[in-house]
Amino acid sequence: MRTSEIKQELHSLIENSDSELLEVIYSILRKNDNKLILSEAQVAELERRYEAHLKNPSEGSGWEEVKTRISRKSK
Repeated sequence: MRTSEIKQELHSLIENSDSELLEVIYSILRKNDNKLILSEAQVAELERRYEAHLKNPSEGSGWEEVKTRISRKSK
């Protein structure tokens, strides 16, 4: 893929993305600040999920299963 095609694709993705996703991407791309800033609600959700994992590590989905599920939804 040529650079111009990548730029066009990125612009299209940005135009159709939600603001929360754009904020995450922006925080990753900033040169001097590589820290990901999460809201209190996001931190609470991550902590809740981590605690659930610690209680039952075998529950949940593996990465391949997640990719398959996402792939099916996008078709």
